[in-house]
Order: sequence, then C-alpha cells, then structure tokens
Amino acid sequence: MRPEPAGPGSPAPAPTPARTRSRAAGSAYLAIDVGGTTVKAAALADDGRVVVETPVPTGRGAAAVATVRALARRLADAVGDHRVRSVGVAVPGLVDGTSGTVRYAANLDWRDVRLGDVLRRDLQALVRVEHDARAGALAHVADGSFGPTASFVFVPIGTGVSAGVVVAGQVVDGAAGEFGHVPAVPGGEPCTCGARGCVEAYASAHSLLRRYRASVPTSPPDLTAADVVARTGVDPVADRVWAEGVDALASGLIAVTALLDPDAVLLGGGVSRAGDELLRPLSRSLRVRMPWRPAPALRISPHLDRAPLTGAAALALRGVVNPSDAAEHLRRLSAHLARPTRPPTERVSTSP
Repeated sequence: MRPEPAGPGSPAPAPTPARTRSRAAGSAYLAIDVGGTTVKAAALADDGRVVVETPVPTGRGAAAVATVRALARRLADAVGDHRVRSVGVAVPGLVDGTSGTVRYAANLDWRDVRLGDVLRRDLQALVRVEHDARAGALAHVADGSFGPTASFVFVPIGTGVSAGVVVAGQVVDGAAGEFGHVPAVPGGEPCTCGARGCVEAYASAHSLLRRYRASVPTSPPDLTAADVVARTGVDPVADRVWAEGVDALASGLIAVTALLDPDAVLLGGGVSRAGDELLRPLSRSLRVRMPWRPAPALRISPHLDRAPLTGAAALALRGVVNPSDAAEHLRRLSAHLARPTRPPTERVSTSP
C-alpha cells in the first residue's frame, strides 16, 4: 500500500506534535536515516549530549511514514527541555530536497510523500530531507575526509545501492545518484525499479541474500547477507553469488569512472563491512576490465553504514549553528556511533 501524499489536504496519521517548551534550556538537532530495512536516529543537544535510538524496522508505505514520525517524537522527548531547532532526514529514492518531498522510493513503496511538511508540523522545526547517498557524501565533506576541492563518489551498499557524487568539494544535487539502477547485466534479473540487470539486482545485501536462497532453499531463516559473504571460499553457491554481485558493482563503477574521473570511490553501507573481501575482488575486476586507465582509489568509508545518519546530522546543523560547533557535534556523533553495538533494547545517551 502506498501512503497518501502527506500534505495540508491529506495529513497522515501521526503522533501528537511535540509540545512547546516555554523554558527551553537549549537547542537540539535531530538526525534520521530512513533505510529500506531499518530507521536509525540520533539527537544532538547543545549541552554536548548525544542520544541514539535503537534502530527500528522501517515498514513500507504509510507504516514507514508512521515509523519515522514516531521515532522523531521519541527523540524530541529524549532531549528533555531542549527545543528541537532543526531536523535532517536521509531517505533513499528520488528526493526533492527543496520541497522535502520523496518523489519515489521503491524499497519504501513511497510516491510523492511530503515528509518535510509532515515533520515540520509535528516538531515545529526546520526540516531538511535529502537522498541518503548525498547525505552520506556530505558526511565525508563535513568531516574533512577530503580536501575542499576533491572529487569522489560515495557508494552505500545496503538494502539498495546508490551513490553520492562530489565534484570539486560540492555534493551534486538533483536526481543524480541512482547508481543502483545502472544496467550491469543485459537482460538480467528483475530489479525493484521495474528494469532488469541493474547493479542493485545483484550487489545489494537484499539481492545477495535473495539470490543465495534461490539456489539453497534450505537456508536457515535467519541467514543474512553477511553470512553469505562469510561462506565464500567454502561454499560454491556463495562464491558464485558474491562474484556476480562484485562483477555487477564493477560494471557500474567503470561507467562512473569513465564519466566523472573521481579521485576516489568510497564504499559504505552494511555490505562494506566485508572489508578486504569486497575490496580485493572489486579492485581486481576494475583493473582487468578497465586496462586503458588507472582505476580510482577504492576505500571503505570510515563511517561504514553510518554515513547517511552522520550526513543527516550535518544537514540539520548546516547554517543553524556556527561551523566550529557543527564540527564538534559531528565529531561526538561519529565517536559515539563507532562504539561497539549495544543490546538491541537499549537507548544510549552520552554527555561530554
């Protein structure tokens, strides 16, 4: 089911708008990463506190909208008497950042969802909505991973596959970034976008798992894409599925390299946790299939699957606090997110 476009004439059901705090002790900034599988969220308070909510299942359609709204409200309550000044949201799909509208997100079953308007009414705060890969690219710009004039591509590989493109230090806006839907295998397997043979249909975590299970229907129900990667070298099916996923990813990166000539390609998302098991075969494939020029530097993002959330925080802070304070907020958030995973029911709050 697709949610009704959330607007003045058809508001989606939602939590009660955040109460007005007449004696706000300070300000807070919310960051939300809406993934195809889970929603991650964090709050940054100007007293230095970082509150990170346990990821929750996203859902689809109207249920996914309700999940985002409920999680935003929980974060607003978690920062106590701090007034929420701004919210940054990272979302997959075709995103109109100017209006805060998600035009189309296949993995969420969203069309024309005015998420910015919805959260603005709920929280009475400035809301910025951006494509998740562009938000992830912004995280690397904001944290100083590259120089001010660098050009690079950030490729998060999770439930889906996309790309955030940075040229001369600036994140490319618009509909750029749907890297997962670059054709990689002519006449290949169907993709969620309606086409066939897309990079995402082979290289995403969802596709790796789906394709493995199609060949091994007796796989345990709790099998994950990480388990498939762990079986490479001892399981011929895992070897084939992984090799075909890497090859599809290489096909897409060859096209990106030929068109953009990036200084580097950073790999993020859950699949990037494979580390050298991903970098080695991907680098080899690029060298063999692109003999006419050197491949760009391939790296695993230091943010791994956390870049869109960090980028959402950068969106919330941009132009709202001074650059040095924003950098300190992002440093605290990154340090917090890099800590070992906590029990799944625990909300974590830290102070400086």
